[in-house]
Parts: sequence; C-alpha cells; structure tokens
Amino acid sequence: MISGRPDLAPGPQPPESAVAVPERRMMYDRIEIRCNAVEFVEGEEADLCMNRLSKKYTGIDPYPWRVPGERRAIVTVEPTPVRHILGVEEFRASRRPQVG
Repeated sequence: MISGRPDLAPGPQPPESAVAVPERRMMYDRIEIRCNAVEFVEGEEADLCMNRLSKKYTGIDPYPWRVPGERRAIVTVEPTPVRHILGVEEFRASRRPQVG
C-alpha cells in the first residue's frame, strides 16, 4: 500500500503508476515496475494509516505536518509488467526526436 495525497479521484479506469529503481553500481541499469490501482481508500481510515506511519518512522502521533483541507488516501496497487533494463534504452519510434 502507498499512502499519500490523492491527485486524482479514481475514475472508470484504474490510475496507472510506475516506479524505477536504479542499480547502485551501474546507474543505467534499473528495475521498472508498472502498476494499476486496485483499491482507493480515503477518509478516516487513510488518516489513521498516516498517523501510524508517522508514529513508526518519526515517533510523533498524529502526523505533525498536516495542512488544513488536505485529503489523504491509501492506494493499493497491483504490478503489471516488471522489467529489468540493462544499459541505455533506445527511444521508441513514437518518441524518437525528429531530425531536421
């Protein structure tokens, strides 16, 4: 689960996301994880989760940097493709810079 500020309300299609984790010794090698949101929870449950995380990692409960009017969300994601990318990846044809 990922907890944080919701930028988008869940629509008919699940929001998509991606995470890239670089290799420590070779900056061009990385693991890329694409995922879809399968559950989106807001309200008191999300606030309680944020307070628990704050207590766990900072020792402070409740979360001290809350901004008035801010909404919290818990988004559960399901990974779709996971890729191990070695070296520099070529541009896809649709993203290749136009010359001339």
